[in-house]
Amino acid sequence: GRRGWNLILVVLILLVGAWATWASPNFLTANQLSNAAEGTAVSALLALGLTLVVLVGEIDISLTSNLACCTVVTGLLAQAGVSSAIIIVMSLLTGALLGLFNGAMVGFLGLPSLAVTLGTMGAYQGLAFIVGGDTGFTQFPSAVFQLGFGTVGKVPVSLIVFVGVALAVSAILNLTTLGRSFYAIGRSAEATRRTGISVPTGVTLAFTMSGLIAGLAALVFVGFYGSGGGDSASGTILTVVTAVALGGVDIYGGSGQLSGVVLAVALLLVIQSGMAVINLSTTVQTIVIGSL
Repeated sequence: GRRGWNLILVVLILLVGAWATWASPNFLTANQLSNAAEGTAVSALLALGLTLVVLVGEIDISLTSNLACCTVVTGLLAQAGVSSAIIIVMSLLTGALLGLFNGAMVGFLGLPSLAVTLGTMGAYQGLAFIVGGDTGFTQFPSAVFQLGFGTVGKVPVSLIVFVGVALAVSAILNLTTLGRSFYAIGRSAEATRRTGISVPTGVTLAFTMSGLIAGLAALVFVGFYGSGGGDSASGTILTVVTAVALGGVDIYGGSGQLSGVVLAVALLLVIQSGMAVINLSTTVQTIVIGSL
C-alpha cells in the first residue's frame, strides 16, 4: 500500500511538473528550481520533525513558534558577537529544549498533545515577540547565511541539509530500537508498555528530536530570509501538516514511511513553484494546499 501511494505521488509530481512547464517556460530552469528548493527547505525540515511526533500518535502545531524562538536566540547571540559555532549549537539546543517541554507535558503528564501544543504555539511565539521586539533581528554571521542561501555549485546548501536530515531520520526509524519503538507506541501504547518499553520516554524523545530539527530549520530560515523574530515562519504549519498527511503517515500513529513524506514535500514544491511562476495569488495557493 505504501509503495502504491508513493508511486501515485511520483506520478502526480510528473504531471504537475509537466503542467507547470507547459504553463511557463520559466519553470524548468536551474535558477527557478534552485530558488524553489531554498524557499521550501524550512517547511520540509519541519515536516521531517513532525513525522516523528505523528508516528507516536501525537501532534505538534507549535513547531513554527519553536522556530521563531530559535531565530530570536540566534539574533541575540549574533548581536552579542558570539561565534557562529556557538550560535548554531544554541539554536539546536533551544529547539530541543522547547520540544522536550512539550514532550514531557504529553508523555509524562498525559496531557493531550493538541491542547499542549496549541498553548505553547501561542506562548513560544509571544516569548519570541517579547524578547525580539516587533522588528526582530537582521544581522547574522556569514556561516549562518550560508545554511539558507549558500550553494555548492548549483545545489543549495539548504537542500543538502534537508537530504542529510532525511537520511538520518530514516536511519533512526528503520535501523534503531528507538525508531522501531516510535512505530510500536503509535500502533498500541498499552502493548508497547507491556513489553517493557517506556512510552512516556519514547513520546518525549519524539518531541525533543522534532524540536531539535526545528532549531536547525530556524538557522536555515534566518539564512534564507535574513531576519528572525516572532513572526518567523508564521503560517507555515499548514504546509508542514499537509506534507506529513499527504506523505501517507497515519495521523493516528504507528504507520508511515519517511520516503512518502519526502515525495510529498517534492510534490508541494512543484505545485507551489508552478503556481508562483504563473503569478497565482498567495490566497489561491493557500486554498490549493488546504484542499490537498
